[in-house]
Amino acid sequence: MADRTKNLRALFSLALLCALSATTPSLGTPEEADRSEERARNSFIDQFAKFTADKNVQGKTKNALGKAVPGKNKTRFNKDDGLPFESDLTYHDFSYNTLVPDPEKPAAPAAGAPAPAKPKDIQLFAHISDHGGISAAGGSSLLERTVFGLDKALTKADEKKSGAPEQEGVRNRSVFTITTAKIFKKPDQADPGDKAKEGEPEKVDRFELRDEARPQIEKVGETSAETILRSARGEQNANDPSALGNGVLLRQAAAEATKALWNSTLSNLSQRRANRAIRSGAMPVAPQLSEGVANCDEWSKVALDVIEKDSKGDLKQKERLLADLERMSSECKELASRPFDEVNPRYEANEDGKTESLKTGNAATEDALQRDARLQLQIMNEAGKSVMEFPTNWEFSKEDDKAKMTISYDENNPKQGALTVKEQLESYNANLKDAEEGYKEVQQRFSGLKMEKPTDYAIKPGTTNILQINQPPVSAFEEVGIRKPVQSDPAPQTYKDLIKSGQSN
Repeated sequence: MADRTKNLRALFSLALLCALSATTPSLGTPEEADRSEERARNSFIDQFAKFTADKNVQGKTKNALGKAVPGKNKTRFNKDDGLPFESDLTYHDFSYNTLVPDPEKPAAPAAGAPAPAKPKDIQLFAHISDHGGISAAGGSSLLERTVFGLDKALTKADEKKSGAPEQEGVRNRSVFTITTAKIFKKPDQADPGDKAKEGEPEKVDRFELRDEARPQIEKVGETSAETILRSARGEQNANDPSALGNGVLLRQAAAEATKALWNSTLSNLSQRRANRAIRSGAMPVAPQLSEGVANCDEWSKVALDVIEKDSKGDLKQKERLLADLERMSSECKELASRPFDEVNPRYEANEDGKTESLKTGNAATEDALQRDARLQLQIMNEAGKSVMEFPTNWEFSKEDDKAKMTISYDENNPKQGALTVKEQLESYNANLKDAEEGYKEVQQRFSGLKMEKPTDYAIKPGTTNILQINQPPVSAFEEVGIRKPVQSDPAPQTYKDLIKSGQSN
């Protein structure tokens, strides 16, 4: 919000300068002015491409016209959410518990075995990336290694404390603190992230980062932001912390970061839904989508190979498995086409006992990880609305709507505070009104000057997707002669749209 206000102030100053310069002789010929504008345009296009090539500016390397260009720092992108592999913040995770080979504990080879046995499997809790177990040279990101290390250290510490008294309704698992608000009387499924177990009650939980894990994870974010700030200052001033970065470039980084948050959240939500909402039947697992197996057809091919190996000539068993695979593949594709804001989609048996239908709307039994991912997208989609305005089984408070941020500067020292998105938008709209009063003063002095009304850019809370709000202003590109900059596509509403947008970009 503050950046956009600064842009308006800059436009006001520019308008005043133009008005004053109209009373003095102009310098230079029209041809010289055209060449100067062309140099400014080319310089901006070049700087824009170099900036977006920074590994921690999310999205592909682009020029100022919005066209993708080759970038040596970003060459490979996730198949599900489109994040660059090379970023410190790239995170390849599963939104459900999974078994993965333990890189540190290979199984002992059998006597006389011609080759070492495969590593033993370990269970990773939902949202812990197994890539964190490999080195940076092996392709892991700083965030993956940090979270994986915290998971290992905190899990080991928790095992030593086993049996120690805990706060009622609060437990630690991996990097999360899990708070339980209530337990339903009728059992339905296990805790979020665990395979359903008959007889285990369903709980209303909330997952938050543990206090012990938060500082190290936030440090990764700060480290990655530093490369962006250096790039925004340009090559000559990159290492000068007192130099100001280009505001338009920083707005571009904010837009790409917002888009990355949207896409990764939508990806996690959709992949968890496919795993939790679809009954596995005779198959050993429900669909397991991930960056490595990004869509339903890819998962079906993997599952078909497993069936061929495991059926071992038992034709009846193979038929049962193939029938369940066909059903799950169809249901997976249907889920991938459903909008993100559907509440707790699940397949339930019909009265005939043979077929199933997709049921939605039961917020009471929605698991915590699905609920919070859905709510994250909903409050981003209708920026300014409270989380309490959407269906939920958790009793959120007004504090949950607030985010910590710098709200002012006192003698160049940042003052921290907490504001809701609605409060940020209201502050922005108030600044627009103040700017409009300043415009009126200029127009009174220069009656022939035509100026836009700043209040035309006001944003009514709860009406606009935050991806649209965070787009760099078109006027910033027009100032350097770029008349039609390419704006980002609308935020994908379904997992199917997300995968399609990743293939076309």
